[in-house]
Amino acid sequence: MSFKAMVWVVASTVLVGRSAVAQTRPVTDTIPASRDALIGLAFMGTAAAMGPFDGRIAVAAQQPSVQRSTILRGGSRVFNALGDPGTVVLSLGAYGVGWITHNRDIAAIGLHATQAIGVSFIAGEMMKGVVGRARPFVNIHDSDDFYWGRGFGSARESSFPSGHAYAAFALASVLSAETSHRWPHAVKWVAPLAYTLATCVGLARIQTNQHWASDVIAGAGLGTASGLLVVHFNEAHDDNFLERTFLPSP
Repeated sequence: MSFKAMVWVVASTVLVGRSAVAQTRPVTDTIPASRDALIGLAFMGTAAAMGPFDGRIAVAAQQPSVQRSTILRGGSRVFNALGDPGTVVLSLGAYGVGWITHNRDIAAIGLHATQAIGVSFIAGEMMKGVVGRARPFVNIHDSDDFYWGRGFGSARESSFPSGHAYAAFALASVLSAETSHRWPHAVKWVAPLAYTLATCVGLARIQTNQHWASDVIAGAGLGTASGLLVVHFNEAHDDNFLERTFLPSP
């Protein structure tokens, strides 16, 4: 099976699963749920289209002129740390600050970001294990080296999708959506900054030869869809167990 076909199988499975879940929800909930699924599917389609160029992009990123750059090397270290563990630290930190100061808005953003990262982690780790794609540092000239189920037993064969990317984009999508809802005047600044930083996390994974470009795009899609799903779910069910238990009283 080609890489492109593999991505479409994964994307179709995710979409069917999301559609099945949407059928159990009230009609008012299914519109954002379907929209979130379509966003994730669009990213997966882009990842499939990017697949044939993965090898050339990886080789270009490892050219001596790129690798010798102190700015790129330093930036990659920073953004790799931002992706993991930075996203979790920031999310839990925001929740803690909001709880201590009794600021429900900040606590909610931290809680929802943590939830979104958790959702993307569960889905992403399952995909990594099932797809079993070898990372570019294993063989930079073979971007189609994947084998079903191999990723569960080896970190070297768990390239697709990028975990750093889905965590970064899960946080970015929650920040953007929550800011749009709570402080609309600030979203024009927060959203571009959040998604730019998330994109830099993805680029760092390519620059350090840890992921193919399509891994990063797929991770971005998974993270974005997970973040929007969590935000929309909590908006529609603002009295759910987690909200009642873990958020300070209004």
